[in-house]
Amino acid sequence: MAPNGAWILRDQNILAFHDLTERPWSSVCDEGTVESFDSCEWANSPDVDRSRQFVQLLNQTLRSQLAPNVHYWPKEDCYAYVGYLDKGKKRLSYPSLQRQSPLSVISKFRKTTSDGRVFEWLRHLAFRGQFRRFDSHWYLEITPTYRFTWDGNWLYRFHEDALKGIKRLEGNRAVLSAVLFWANYLNPENDLFATKDHPLTFGNLLGFELQVGINDKQWSAQDPNPPPDATTDIEDAFLPFDEEPNS
Repeated sequence: MAPNGAWILRDQNILAFHDLTERPWSSVCDEGTVESFDSCEWANSPDVDRSRQFVQLLNQTLRSQLAPNVHYWPKEDCYAYVGYLDKGKKRLSYPSLQRQSPLSVISKFRKTTSDGRVFEWLRHLAFRGQFRRFDSHWYLEITPTYRFTWDGNWLYRFHEDALKGIKRLEGNRAVLSAVLFWANYLNPENDLFATKDHPLTFGNLLGFELQVGINDKQWSAQDPNPPPDATTDIEDAFLPFDEEPNS
């Protein structure tokens, strides 16, 4: 069994949440050189360098835990669901605010232009994640996004145009649903983590109450081009962009 990617190398030292005296780590680490620390010593350290290393270890561990179904893509700085579809959509269920709801994690699109050219691409549900510390507690900030590919891995050449297009279409409900999906996906009660012993565990989304709010219906009524999810079902907000960019 090969070591997973949940570790970092700093100053010729391996830093990991795992016990480095156990296999497979013991094959590369001398037990006599291994030191154990309480994670709080790093998580709440006032030392800037140690705090930076802790965040790096959190990121590496998260990437390892999400593999192989969700992969981190450095160029786009996002975690995206991976896979290829011959046609249609791949959907997963998640508990929305009121009921169990399906959400497309991979969708395939096809467009034939007026001159007969055929374009095919896949849209992958994704998120950007950043660890932040508030009041001595660490949180993962989830920012929903998408990654467009032509084969499930390689970036679609019109990725940027497609991303801008769907960002213009989606509204609050689409963003909220994506956040709820990823929060459920990361939760240790999810089947992804049910049979695995992972260093990182995530609880429920951090919630708080405000004394003021925005009435979405009234707000949308003032918009000459309201986002589709203001009045329609959530899946309608995940349509492909209207026109294929010119090559």
